[in-house]
Amino acid sequence: MAELTKPTKKPTAKGYLVTVKKDGFRRLGRAWMGSTLVEATDLKAFELAVLEADPMFTVEAQD
Repeated sequence: MAELTKPTKKPTAKGYLVTVKKDGFRRLGRAWMGSTLVEATDLKAFELAVLEADPMFTVEAQD
């Protein structure tokens, strides 16, 4: 997993399409399945950084 750094700014997108490579993979206290649209207000900057740094996930900003 990539090294995490302290986020320098808050997320600015309206939401994020989070896709996991293996259904049921757990991160941030939940099991992820396929692609999930997550509201930007539901993710803290650090949580977004965790998902972006994890090679099991792809994260795409949705405006």
